[in-house]
Formats: sequence, C-alpha cells, structure tokens
Amino acid sequence: RLATHRDAPDGSLIAVWPTADGIYFNRLTVNGPEFPNGQKIPGSDNGTEPQVVMAANEETTVIWKVRLGGTLANRAIGRVWGAAESIAGGSPNARLVGDSLGNALMVWSGDGKVFATRFIRGSGWQPRQEIGTDLVQQGVADVAMDDNGRALVVWEQVITSTPDPL
Repeated sequence: RLATHRDAPDGSLIAVWPTADGIYFNRLTVNGPEFPNGQKIPGSDNGTEPQVVMAANEETTVIWKVRLGGTLANRAIGRVWGAAESIAGGSPNARLVGDSLGNALMVWSGDGKVFATRFIRGSGWQPRQEIGTDLVQQGVADVAMDDNGRALVVWEQVITSTPDPL
C-alpha cells in the first residue's frame, strides 16, 4: 500500500507491505528510498493486510490485521514510530482515511453493524462508535474524509422482499 499527501515535502510517499515477520515500510522521495530493504514497524509481528495514510507534515498512521484476530495501529511522527496499539473492536475488513493535520478515521463492519473510531491528534484513538445498523451486509464499509475531518461512510445493506417472521 502507498500513501502520500499533496503538501508532503519533496513529493515523498510511504510504502507499507506485509512479510512473514511483520509489516515493513519505506519512505520514498525524489532521491529514492530511505532504507535499502525497508524497516519493520514496531509491534507489527504477525501483521498482515496493512493500510496507511499520511498527513501534510508526513505524520503517518498504519493499521493492520493481526493473524490471530484484531486490528493494531502505529503512528510515525517524522521518522520516529511509537508503540503499536490495539484498536478496540477493530476488524480485518477495516478501512482507514486521514486528513491534512494527522487525524485518522477507521471504519469496519461486523455483526450486521458499522463501527468507526477516530484518531485525534494530541488525544489518541477514541472509543468506537456504532454508526450503522439494520441488516448491514457483512464485508467492507468504505470511507472518505476531507481536510477538515468530515467523513462520509458507505456500506451495503441487505434488503429482503419477504417479511421477516421474527
């Protein structure tokens, strides 16, 4: 996966990818990659299916599925990664978006509902919120967010033509 921001210095972008021992990243600029073989994101052991967003100041948020279940996240400010954090109630079908300031939003569906949690710069990950119910199709919700943190989430809803006997 790749992420950049239109205001990132030097047109830089970040690439993340899974390996057998975790999630790796590399920052790419017009001068090429920062690390010859990439660097492992701290706490990403057993990680797979990463997603990444980058803010205008190059703050980076990465989420990934844990092979044994759950979702973890880590953030880099400049070139320094923090500690990996578990996202309460996260799901492998999560989607991640970010804004120019370094805030992020993760959405996912499960058990017929759609959930969201925000990362607010300076405050961290917020508690999850249920944002949709009523026969949500299992699978992936999708999300977009503007530079002011306003988001739009869409998902598939199951509609049946027969009355529900219950």
